[in-house]
Amino acid sequence: MIATLPIAHATNIIDFMLSGTTTNKGDPLTFDSTGAPLITATAWGFSDNGNNAVSKVGSTTTVSGAPAQLLDTFNGLGVKSTSGLITNSSFVVFDFSGVTASTTAQIELNDITEFWDVYGLNSSTVPSSTGNVVEKFTGVTPLASGGKATDGDLETINNFASYQYIIVIASQDCQAIIDEFQFSTSATTPEPGTFVMAGMALIGLGTMLRKARKG
Repeated sequence: MIATLPIAHATNIIDFMLSGTTTNKGDPLTFDSTGAPLITATAWGFSDNGNNAVSKVGSTTTVSGAPAQLLDTFNGLGVKSTSGLITNSSFVVFDFSGVTASTTAQIELNDITEFWDVYGLNSSTVPSSTGNVVEKFTGVTPLASGGKATDGDLETINNFASYQYIIVIASQDCQAIIDEFQFSTSATTPEPGTFVMAGMALIGLGTMLRKARKG
């Protein structure tokens, strides 16, 4: 009989709770995870100068904004022009490196007043210090979403590893702050118990072979 051996899983955290870090307009902030394998998040802030950076008409969600300053405080990460939060007038774009096909992710937001969404993007519209971001999602289900009831909870980002960019947006009359990401990655290195099980299987096989030879 062949035993099915377990696979180890590594959990990494990127925690957005630094002490008052502010970027220049359009400049990114970079954060590293606390565990291995290393996952790095590069974040850009965008706003629409008090207008609606996020609009929803029917089944279409439009995200549009110009480069803005990010603000990372003890409370979390947001856009400086909207009081360090994400609102209907601002949003944050993330680019992750170190992600594999087996990486899953969760996001936690706090101080939520209404609804928020996370969309994935594989696009030539790369965030930069000079370029605006304009994206339309028609008939697309958000990778993650939540409301006041999810304040402080970890919500799964579906199909996370399939996208290069993750956009975190807020609905009309919503404000929220991004607290952290948690990642789980299937490791190729077996757990310690795997070696014990494999050793026991080899011992059993050796015993059976010896008995067969004596017989």
